[in-house]
Amino acid sequence: MLGLIKKDLLLSIGNAKSLIIVFILYIVLALYGSLDISIIPSILGVMLVISTFSYDYQSKWDSYAAILPNGRKNVPLAKYISTFILMFILAIITLMLLVIINYLKNNTLEVTSILTILLTSLVSFVFEAIMYPIIFKYGVEKARIAIFIITFAFIFGIGFLVDSPIFKNFDTILNFISNYYYIVLPLIGILILSISYIISLRIYKKKEF
Repeated sequence: MLGLIKKDLLLSIGNAKSLIIVFILYIVLALYGSLDISIIPSILGVMLVISTFSYDYQSKWDSYAAILPNGRKNVPLAKYISTFILMFILAIITLMLLVIINYLKNNTLEVTSILTILLTSLVSFVFEAIMYPIIFKYGVEKARIAIFIITFAFIFGIGFLVDSPIFKNFDTILNFISNYYYIVLPLIGILILSISYIISLRIYKKKEF
């Protein structure tokens, strides 16, 4: 298990080196107020995680991992754990950069900025968890198309619901979520992650390589 997690993290770190220019660009834009640096965990996290699946596919890693003791059980779990660790590391790095940027701009670090980083990291992790069953089922290349469709449908659906009269009747629920989002959102995230992992595990156990 530790070897599988280490493998994904090393792949992510190796791929992060190729994104250093993008990372610097984000920092510069954030320094001049053109970009909110809190979105870095979301953007880079998704890019790095998808890249690990691509490398696994190219090297036919799953064919080897499936014959390891408890391989079919540990591979999906390792993906989720390594993704959590990666998102945590990105969140810490982003927080450190935010402190530096605020210092250079003579601004004080606000609690809302920290909460935004945590929230975007959580949303990104949940989004990746939604992708995992699709990737395990169809492979990373076919999953890209499905992910694009799901993302578009999600954004369109949210926009439709916000403008819908039905949505306006849920004021009580919305107020509750806005007041206790630090409790509600993590619970929703844990629920989605649990369902996602169960589905991914079942798919991987039955998949032929």
